[in-house]
Amino acid sequence: MAADSRLSLDDFSCAKHVAYFKQHAKKLPDVYKSMDTNRLTLLYFSVSGLDLLGKLDELDREQTIEYIYSYQSPLPDHGGFYGCPRVSFDTPELDKCNNQPHIANTYVALVMLIILGDDLGRVNRSSLGQSLRKWQLEDGSFCCVHCISSLDSESDIRFVYCAATICYILDLWDAIDIEAMTRFIYASQSYDGAFGMGPSTESHGGCTYCAVAALTMLGRLADLPSKDLWPELQRGSVGLW
Repeated sequence: MAADSRLSLDDFSCAKHVAYFKQHAKKLPDVYKSMDTNRLTLLYFSVSGLDLLGKLDELDREQTIEYIYSYQSPLPDHGGFYGCPRVSFDTPELDKCNNQPHIANTYVALVMLIILGDDLGRVNRSSLGQSLRKWQLEDGSFCCVHCISSLDSESDIRFVYCAATICYILDLWDAIDIEAMTRFIYASQSYDGAFGMGPSTESHGGCTYCAVAALTMLGRLADLPSKDLWPELQRGSVGLW
């Protein structure tokens, strides 16, 4: 009989993982240069990783919270969190054009603040509501930065999930078109019952998670027109496990 090749908890080095996350929370290696505009997203993996390992106290919580807030946009109509440090420009127009709050970095910023025990009291809800309105497109989906059309930014189920989470955390549902958002999610369900990045796209495990989670936060999961998703989930045929 072949030896069991599956890993067990005895094969897991918690100390090495903690050291890895701590190092990456303080300073990223050069290999991450191309990800410079997503510093908060990278930090999220370290913070959430330490939290999962029960080692969050290895971080300086207050220092990390202050660091996250330093990425918050100060503009009243351009709210959210940047993915990288803000750069100063000569005019407000250039400032808004080049310093773009990002929906995914805003999502991870809020989640990290909650993990770290912050009360979100310094989050500018009003300006973030302004950004949510700008991030949502006519088809109900969301782009990742302020844009004029879907040609200016990616727009798919990932950012719909980010928007739903932001609204759920901060109770900003009145800032978006909930019905359009729900229709977009429903339209993204594929023939196999799972969900893709958008309408008429191939289903994917990650997209299915985003869709199901968003519908749950919206309170619309039970109204899903096609319930064929559940057998697919049970069989694991959409790549969830």
